Amino acid sequence: MDMRMQEDEILKQQVSRLGTHCWPDVASGLPGRTSKACSLRWRCFLSPTIIRPNEQPFSQWEIAVIVLTQRMFGNKWNDIAAYLPMRCNNDIKNHFNLYLKDKQHQVALENSYLRQGYDLANLLQAEPEEVASRREKLEKDRVTSNGLEHSAIKSPNRSAAFIR
Repeated sequence: MDMRMQEDEILKQQVSRLGTHCWPDVASGLPGRTSKACSLRWRCFLSPTIIRPNEQPFSQWEIAVIVLTQRMFGNKWNDIAAYLPMRCNNDIKNHFNLYLKDKQHQVALENSYLRQGYDLANLLQAEPEEVASRREKLEKDRVTSNGLEHSAIKSPNRSAAFIR
């Protein structure tokens, strides 16, 4: 087992034992790693609630959300990621920059949601059942795994969309 895999296993154990509320405590079990590094590694790579693009490509609905929220927020990837809680902000940014940035007109023609002229509020209302059920499971898991505390933001179609 290489060093990264060993560190990942220790990080998973630390998060399992301590939760995700006090990253300095989690990092104390990983000499040479900062709390920020541990938090980032967990949120973008190790958390079981994150769907990586190589495991499941972005859906047409998710692409439409990315395009519309990027128009609203610019390159504020954390704000955009709040609308897609199963995706890491870095994965969203990379997907946008690699596949969408210079092709927004073409994407708008090819994406059924954008072609139909959905605005963000209506698009969020049209959230596919698969995405809604994953989001609801994620919200339940977060409340269960984090105990009493969880973060929430307001979102146009629901009172609370949970974020990492």
